[in-house]
Amino acid sequence: MANNYCLFSDMVYNLKEKEIAWIKDILQDPEDMPEEEAELWCETYWEGDEDRIPEYWPGFSWAIENDGGFLNWWIYSEEGGNLENVAKAVGMFLARFRPTETFTLTWAATCSKPRIGEFSGGVLAVSALSTLWMNADCHAIDMAKQLQAELKGEKK
Repeated sequence: MANNYCLFSDMVYNLKEKEIAWIKDILQDPEDMPEEEAELWCETYWEGDEDRIPEYWPGFSWAIENDGGFLNWWIYSEEGGNLENVAKAVGMFLARFRPTETFTLTWAATCSKPRIGEFSGGVLAVSALSTLWMNADCHAIDMAKQLQAELKGEKK
């Protein structure tokens, strides 16, 4: 049996205290809160609609790291992490605190055994307004199509 992993590690740099407080608040798991506190949390961050909370929230590891007096939000996975939840959390952060900034994260999809088709990766780019994705598997297919078109003498 093989194990599959989604690995990533990146940071949002130079946090202010109010940003840290918000990060710590938003990344709580509502399942771990008393019911009244969870209801208030949902009202504050999810407009009262618990169905909008992504499954397995937050679904990734994180820490506030001190780097020579600068506080940074470290977003990472050790075996696996939910990239959609990373995009949601960072997008909400950027919309609230840094609407003109962007965040990028690259990830590796790996396997504990050398199985065909089990290795990949990609990139995630997030702004306050949207998220863009690029998956290495999809990009490889697009490149192969381009090469096939060249072999057939088709111009792009």
